[in-house]
Amino acid sequence: MKTNTLKYILLLLSFLFLTSCGVWTNFTTYFNRYYNANKLFQEIQEEVTKNNPDIFQFKQKKISGSLKNKLKKLIEKTSNILQFNRESSYFDDALLMTGKAFYFQGDFSKALRKFQELDALNDENLALEDKLWIGKSYLQLREFDKGIEVLNNLIEQAADDEDILEKAMVAEISFYTYREKYPEAIDKCNQLLKVSNDDILNAKAAYQLGELNLKLQNLKEAANAFAKVENFSPDFTTEFNSKLAIAKIYKDLGKYEESMNLLDSLKNENKFNDYWDTIELEIGKIYYEKGNVEDALAEYTRIDTLYKGKESSGIASFLIGKVLVDNYHDYDSAVTYFKKAISSKAPNEYKDEALKETQRLVKYTKLSNKLKHTFKLLSYLQDDNNFIRDSLAYEDLIKKDSTNFTDNKKVTTKEEVVQNVGFKKKNSNFLKKKKPVKPKRPTVSEDSLKSIISNTEYELANIFFTELNVPDSAYYYYNQSLRYNPNSSEKPQILYAIGNYYLLKGDTLKADSILQNIYENYKGNEIVNEVAKILKLPEVQSQTNAAELLYEKAEDSLDDSNYTSAVKILSKISKDYPKSTFAAKSLYALGWIYENQLFKPDSAEMYYDSLSIKYKNSKYAHKVKSKLYFYKKEQAQKQAAKDSTKLAAQKIQTGASQVQDSVKTGLNKSKIPPETKIKDKPKK
Repeated sequence: MKTNTLKYILLLLSFLFLTSCGVWTNFTTYFNRYYNANKLFQEIQEEVTKNNPDIFQFKQKKISGSLKNKLKKLIEKTSNILQFNRESSYFDDALLMTGKAFYFQGDFSKALRKFQELDALNDENLALEDKLWIGKSYLQLREFDKGIEVLNNLIEQAADDEDILEKAMVAEISFYTYREKYPEAIDKCNQLLKVSNDDILNAKAAYQLGELNLKLQNLKEAANAFAKVENFSPDFTTEFNSKLAIAKIYKDLGKYEESMNLLDSLKNENKFNDYWDTIELEIGKIYYEKGNVEDALAEYTRIDTLYKGKESSGIASFLIGKVLVDNYHDYDSAVTYFKKAISSKAPNEYKDEALKETQRLVKYTKLSNKLKHTFKLLSYLQDDNNFIRDSLAYEDLIKKDSTNFTDNKKVTTKEEVVQNVGFKKKNSNFLKKKKPVKPKRPTVSEDSLKSIISNTEYELANIFFTELNVPDSAYYYYNQSLRYNPNSSEKPQILYAIGNYYLLKGDTLKADSILQNIYENYKGNEIVNEVAKILKLPEVQSQTNAAELLYEKAEDSLDDSNYTSAVKILSKISKDYPKSTFAAKSLYALGWIYENQLFKPDSAEMYYDSLSIKYKNSKYAHKVKSKLYFYKKEQAQKQAAKDSTKLAAQKIQTGASQVQDSVKTGLNKSKIPPETKIKDKPKK
């Protein structure tokens, strides 16, 4: 029986071979190559679709390593069909699969060549689909006009093929969205909704229509589009996102009650339990916009605590930081929350903004600390007792730390060890306390310190005015800056900022008075023409040559050994033309004159120091850098020796005083009867 069956099969195969070589070719091609290639292609297509769930995303996401390997294998398999099975009916399919594989790889040039090869074969069954991929490939290769032309022609040709028609429209919508041509994308979305009978696709198209209208701030049209989503067959995510989008629009339109009601209804639907954190985040935003800052902060804190590891927790951290900055001016705490947001799963736009906020607050903190430190140094110069007091306090603190360290070594019993470990855990912040900094005397003059204070306060004022949006604090620091250096090189800019502060407050009289002062007295400064625009006065011609002409006069005075005249002229340049290229050069020349001609090293150091502060990046500042370093080091050593002697004397005096006090206290506490006191003893 088996033998007869085998003979029958062989006879049938021989008949097929003899009657049709084409059938036999298709038979062997299918089982030897096409079946496995097509199976692999279906797996790849599913993975690509899963990796790109948004059908309106123009740019494909980066493919995984495993998908790359699968695409490589697919191209090898289809290439074998193209090479060895040109006569089979599977050749055209293999050509299309090869083109798609190159497209998924991101090699759009090779993909286009394969699609064009297929187009030349005039395969009626694959012609429309092939044109779809030709159009998409042109778009990816940035040949936009060709791509749109192919897709538009395809839409006209594919009136009876709904699947191709929909895919062509989706391709155009994704392209127009990517190119930010939102009106064109909206038009195509509306066309798609008219021709499509696919309710799953229509739900996504209606959602995309809402998103596009949001881009154009068409809030009402966007809300209508999002509302249409429910009329079709949305997936779970699209349904939730559309309802959430409507709630956000209500909030943006100031319809807080409608927004809150919609959010509450979403929260009450059990199927949206996984989205509670997102819903609560929007509730917190409504509280904030209504002015309920404390309720908003409480809601954000709750989200940050309950949903750790989720995207919403990172967003909440960022929003807490913003509230702390804008409403409480608690910059240190805000930095902590911004850093949490940066390391969270929050979207990149929140992380980027958190990084910017952190950088400017860190800048503020550095300037604030620098200001405190400089004020401390200034106090040492103005009153020597301040330095002595801080030095004694520092030594006492070091002794206490040393004593505590010695006491910790006495822990020996098991119970004491356990208690000590518990203390360390509970008080880890205390134990990690920074080592106190030893007080040091300033190595620069009082004028230099005041100049540093003035510049630092100016920078702080700018941060408050332009970045932190706290104009009152900016106004305070601008005025403080002028107080510590009335002749600051930044004075015109500071006055300009103060004038703008008064404009912001609506006090035009004070603003105009200050701006008029700038216009009349600072003709050589670049800010004067900005003032002219505000006051509607004629702009002042540039005086770039003025500083150069003065410097030439100073050089003439130097040639004549008239140092008094040279110093006077150079001082005028540095004061009146601080933005000039000759300002730094003038300070360097002043230092040189005092060092090499007038032999006054302290005065020379003052000008060199001013140069290094005001024009630290100039070549002249670099020239005096090492000279300043050694001078300051020498001064510091001399002062240290003087301080050591003075401190020792202070200690001796303090010790003697303590002994004397001790003697007095002992006498007062003694139990000697009054009659035995020295003054009552009888004379011998």
